[in-house]
Amino acid sequence: MNDFGKFRVWCINFQMWEKHQCAVDTAGILYHLFKRGWIPLRDDTHIVEWYIGRRDRDDVPIHEGDIVECEFQMATFCGEAPKEYDRLVNLDGDKYYYRNLTGLVKRGYDGFVVEKVGPDDSDEHFYDPMGMNFSWEWCWVIGNIHDNPELLKS
Repeated sequence: MNDFGKFRVWCINFQMWEKHQCAVDTAGILYHLFKRGWIPLRDDTHIVEWYIGRRDRDDVPIHEGDIVECEFQMATFCGEAPKEYDRLVNLDGDKYYYRNLTGLVKRGYDGFVVEKVGPDDSDEHFYDPMGMNFSWEWCWVIGNIHDNPELLKS
């Protein structure tokens, strides 16, 4: 896997991570360093997945295309937990409900988001890191869309 710089590159043709050192120029063209020097790579045969600038709770760098499991928290002061929350913690008389969700890290409108995958009965589609009750530190990388596509079906 190419962790040089702030991205990694997936080669579609060979179904593996690019082994050569890669760079992206200011025009967005991807190159790799080969015996003869810098060679441009076609964007229809290679996928650039950017490092999002954050690490998960196990200190693993998070990239676009990673599949993460995230823990979400909702505090309530009365009443029952919504059906989609599966754990309850009582802390100083307040109730906190927790839910783990699996999602795919993608580029959003103004940053990176986690797109929910798998069966779920709620109508939410994206989890915005700037939204309430979300922190990248509550997520952990469990795979990526290339090496572990089966995780998207869970």
